[in-house]
Amino acid sequence: MPRLIHLNGPPGIGKSTLAALGVERHPGTLDLDADQLHPLIGGWLDLGES
Repeated sequence: MPRLIHLNGPPGIGKSTLAALGVERHPGTLDLDADQLHPLIGGWLDLGES
């Protein structure tokens, strides 16, 4: 059965490292980084720049 695992936390805590490890250990896993999607999605409001 497919699963969705959401990693969340403060910067520098190891979310990307943990995600990369999961992809390495489980072939066919998608590592989707929302920060990489920002420029691709129109109308995304970045509250840090407002």
